[in-house]
Amino acid sequence: MSIRIKVKKSTKCGDCHGLGYYTPEDQSHNSEKSIEFVCSNCNGEGKTWEDKTIPLSSLKKLLK
Repeated sequence: MSIRIKVKKSTKCGDCHGLGYYTPEDQSHNSEKSIEFVCSNCNGEGKTWEDKTIPLSSLKKLLK
C-alpha cells in the first residue's frame, strides 16, 4: 500500500503568461494610454495553484 500526500503546486498562469494582467489585442495603437485588465484566471497573482498527490517515498527523496 502506498501512502499519498496531497500538495498544491504553483504554476505560471497560461492566460496572462505570469504577468497578472493583460492588454486587449483590439485596443487602438494610436491611444496614448494603454488599458490593462486584471487576469480573471489568476486574480492578478500571475500564478495558479493545482492540487497534486505525491507518494510518501517521493516526499522523503525531496526532503533529503
